[in-house]
Amino acid sequence: MKENNPAPLDEKARIIDNYVKKNILSIVAKLNEILKKPKGTLVIYYEGFLLKDVQDNFPKNKTSKLFTEINSYLNNRELMFYQKRNGDCDYEYYVKKLY
Repeated sequence: MKENNPAPLDEKARIIDNYVKKNILSIVAKLNEILKKPKGTLVIYYEGFLLKDVQDNFPKNKTSKLFTEINSYLNNRELMFYQKRNGDCDYEYYVKKLY
């Protein structure tokens, strides 16, 4: 009897969910936008499990570029980042403008 093993995921055909892809790609725009807002502004910049969603929907080189770009905002002292857990593996990712 033959086992039905799924074929390995092709790196070039990694896009699984276009809705998730669009939301991930909009994160940097949301972070840029909050820098223009008044202090005290709070924004949910992503809902889901960011690490897993990025890894599942993008090839490794794009994943690395996305996290490098997002991480550049983490060093900005004008912004405070935090997350709220909803359920087992679902989160809301927040950013607040401090100054």
